Amino acid sequence: MAAAGIAAAMALVLACGGGGDGGGGTGPVPVASVVITSPATAPSFGTLGRTLQFAAEARGASGTVLAGRTITWASLNAAVATVNPTTGLVTAVGNGVAQITASSEGVPSAPVTVTVSQVVGQVVVTPGTVIFGAIGSSRQLTASVFDSGGTAIPGRSVSFSRAGPGTVASVGSSGLVTALAVGTGDSAVASATGPSGPVTAKAPITVTQVVNTITVTGSLLPDTLKTTGRTKQFAASAADSLGNNIPSIAFTWTSSAPSVAAVDATTGLVSALIDGSASIQAAAGAKTGSRTMVVRRFALTFSLAPTSPPAITTSGGTQVFTGTAQDSVGTNLTISWLSRTTTVATVSPATGTSTTATAVANGTTRIVMSGGTRLDSATLTVSLPVSFAADIQPIFTANCALSGCHTGANPTGSLNLAAGSSRAQLVNIAAVGFPGATRVIPGDASNSYLIRKLEGGPSISGVRMPDGAPALPTATIQKIRDWITAGALNN
Repeated sequence: MAAAGIAAAMALVLACGGGGDGGGGTGPVPVASVVITSPATAPSFGTLGRTLQFAAEARGASGTVLAGRTITWASLNAAVATVNPTTGLVTAVGNGVAQITASSEGVPSAPVTVTVSQVVGQVVVTPGTVIFGAIGSSRQLTASVFDSGGTAIPGRSVSFSRAGPGTVASVGSSGLVTALAVGTGDSAVASATGPSGPVTAKAPITVTQVVNTITVTGSLLPDTLKTTGRTKQFAASAADSLGNNIPSIAFTWTSSAPSVAAVDATTGLVSALIDGSASIQAAAGAKTGSRTMVVRRFALTFSLAPTSPPAITTSGGTQVFTGTAQDSVGTNLTISWLSRTTTVATVSPATGTSTTATAVANGTTRIVMSGGTRLDSATLTVSLPVSFAADIQPIFTANCALSGCHTGANPTGSLNLAAGSSRAQLVNIAAVGFPGATRVIPGDASNSYLIRKLEGGPSISGVRMPDGAPALPTATIQKIRDWITAGALNN
């Protein structure tokens, strides 16, 4: 009986699982350890965003795998690598080192070290094409480095060099590119160390010269042409923004006044046409330069007639003047006329090969002819006879022979200037109130006391005449002078 009872008790224990990790009547077998089974070795990532599936298993104390147990994942440096807490999918997010652990029922695994170190997969140069418009210009290039997934690698060292013959541009190690000559064929090369050697990128370099200024050259400013059909060769030069000459450039030539000075559109040869000025312009590459061309045709042939004309002796009388002005090839030039003293004589028309001078009053004037930068003149005398009855007495009647003045039985200063009395009381008559003076001295107007009283001044007695009224106009006094100078005739 005793032996049979012991055997029955052992059978009951075995039936309840008391002898293994499969469980027993007291509950599940506890987790004794957690082991990360995959990956087999510590992984290393060269690209951010890359993923790797981790796997782990829970084990009992005897090492038996405990199926169905919940595994929880964690990263000890989520800035470098993250892990899905339930699936164990690890993702590289930053350069550095992270430890990944798995745990179950509070039991952690040994950590697996994950290393993330981005590997250069691509280099990008900015700008990707380098174009210069002036020799000597410089440009600083930059370069960015990316891993194979297209994520930038910060702080990665990049060096620059030049590929090509080096005739177009120079490239400094820091990426400074300088234009040397017009052309292509050189490139800036950016290089970074990759997993199996340098990873590079090229930026082709093109050097041109863009027109920035145009200078038109001739002779001393302003350039002048003096003969119809005469020509002057203009030239132009272009420079880039740094002042370097641009060779072999074609210019388009225009004139602002082609009727004055015409210019050949391709050669810059300027031809004189008529007097005036024009801006001669050279254009290239949307830029324009200019220079002034003045046409002042010189009169090689120049004559005026008559040079000593007779005096005009009749009121409203005329004198015709003629002129010739031609340049060196016989082209007629415009002739202009003027009178220096228009109160003596006027001229009309003002331009043309001839003009007519018309007498206005006694005196002299110069009739001036000009054309083709030359001028000449002739002296014209106007000597009109003055009529005492028609010209002088009306002056006295209107200004002096007035009531209470020089008229009537007791005129002022015993001088009666009324018609019929005036001349007899003036010519060779002593002045009253100014001893030694004569009222009118025939042929000597300046010493005649009448003129002194009309013009005023210190050599008179009393006040200027007419008394209490404005002075007579200069032309009126001149007429009285002319009458005296001509002999103070009773005509």
